[in-house]
Amino acid sequence: MKKNSTFTTVIIILIAVGMMVTYGSILSGFSSQNDQNQNTTANQPPATPQPLSENAGVKSNSFSYTGEDGKTALEILKSKFQTETSESSFGEMVTSIQGNKADNKNFWAFKVNGELSPEGAETYVTKSSDKITWELTALQ
Repeated sequence: MKKNSTFTTVIIILIAVGMMVTYGSILSGFSSQNDQNQNTTANQPPATPQPLSENAGVKSNSFSYTGEDGKTALEILKSKFQTETSESSFGEMVTSIQGNKADNKNFWAFKVNGELSPEGAETYVTKSSDKITWELTALQ
């Protein structure tokens, strides 16, 4: 009985981590030129919105930025874009970027250098060579 319970727990954790990674990937890629809350440094140009193709009737959006040594992907996202999050058993989940909300049909996926991150944005510590992308992605 204990093996079955442990197996179920591991499966649930893997599913949740996968959702967090995917959700986080989406958030890193989209920006707005006229966001008054957007913070940029003198060395970095403001991020700009990059609409993606229509996917099953859901307009996907992408927000991107360059990593900063020692800062988490979520910390940078919050400093550059209007961001809403919610707490989950897996950590902080991004629910909206620049007013683009994830719903029951899509989520924010988080990528580092074009690949889904193996960890959540809340714990991923970026490097200045990283390109972080968040994409609003339709659930499959």
